[in-house]
Amino acid sequence: MELVKAARDLVSSFGREHVQRASTVDGLFANGLVPERMGAVISSAAAGLAVVLSCLGVYALLSHSIARRTREIAIRIALGASPAAVHTLIARHALALVGGGFAIGVPAALATASTLRSLLFGVAANDTVTLIASGGLLLATGAIAAARPAVRAVGLEPMRSLRAD
Repeated sequence: MELVKAARDLVSSFGREHVQRASTVDGLFANGLVPERMGAVISSAAAGLAVVLSCLGVYALLSHSIARRTREIAIRIALGASPAAVHTLIARHALALVGGGFAIGVPAALATASTLRSLLFGVAANDTVTLIASGGLLLATGAIAAARPAVRAVGLEPMRSLRAD
């Protein structure tokens, strides 16, 4: 870039020609990648939003599912079930729902990966780490989603819950 002024003066001394713009090769390549970088940023933001929405969906599904079973849980506690047994029941139910979703989602993701292969750069279409990480995130979300209603259900008085319905 130190030679730009001298080159510009030399070219303009020839007459009607002039230098419109001068930049380095690295600058040309950096500017050429702007659309791809913007696409990557937008895709990453959309993927992040999809993960957040799926976690919220799992949380809402499990919370609603366990809230609907409050009467059943109250009957179990009234009949002498321990809080640990109720927690185990709810955790097993949550694991079944999340596991079922994972069992459906992974084959669906692998089936659509061939379609999306042309859009991926630097990531394999069937990236094991990504699949395991997303499954682990949804499993953790399911555990958190099941824990709150489980604690609430165990803390309720059975007779009050049975009278409410």
